[in-house]
Amino acid sequence: MFKYKDITLKLLEEKYLEDLRNLRNNQTTWMFLNDINLITRHQQIKWYQNVKKDTLSLWFVVLDKNENFLGIAKIYSIDKINKSLGLGLDISIDKRGQGIGKKVYSALLKYSFDYLNINRVWLQVLKTNITAIKLYEKSGFKKEGKLEKAIYRNGKYIDLLCYRILKSEYQHK
Repeated sequence: MFKYKDITLKLLEEKYLEDLRNLRNNQTTWMFLNDINLITRHQQIKWYQNVKKDTLSLWFVVLDKNENFLGIAKIYSIDKINKSLGLGLDISIDKRGQGIGKKVYSALLKYSFDYLNINRVWLQVLKTNITAIKLYEKSGFKKEGKLEKAIYRNGKYIDLLCYRILKSEYQHK
């Protein structure tokens, strides 16, 4: 468990799977993900069994000070040799627009740089996800490229943008 300001990142437990599945299956969430497949309860449990074995990822539930579910955060593709990893976050529908994402990314960056001793943190975002892009840029991420027309949504192909922040930039910020 990692506490930062008024949020807690707690390793994913089975009791949160239905909250996670409901969030994941909501169209306002999956429209901005690489994978748009809806998930059944059985698939979610099977996925969770695999996640528990994955040594290159950390899945956290995001909780407020009263331990209410706020969303899900992940650290993935942990590369201990090159000191790099990817981040992802989905905030509960009713909690969006309240500054939670900024707090969670601050917590994830602190944990990644100050505790995991990572040098480079990266993420990918659909070009159409303007709210997320603004959050990443305010959090210190810099655009470093794009995967042109990589994701298909609503009858058209959309660019997938690549962002990163280095430890030296994080420390300077």
